[in-house]
Amino acid sequence: VLLSVGGDADTESPEKKNLGGVSIVDLSMDDFRGLLT
Repeated sequence: VLLSVGGDADTESPEKKNLGGVSIVDLSMDDFRGLLT
């Protein structure tokens, strides 16, 4: 499941950590990198 809602991020990959209840997987890698910096 690409869209994770709630605290189920524990079972997801580090790249799929929940952000505000919405998985950051929905964002492009560029946006993802932007969040890290």
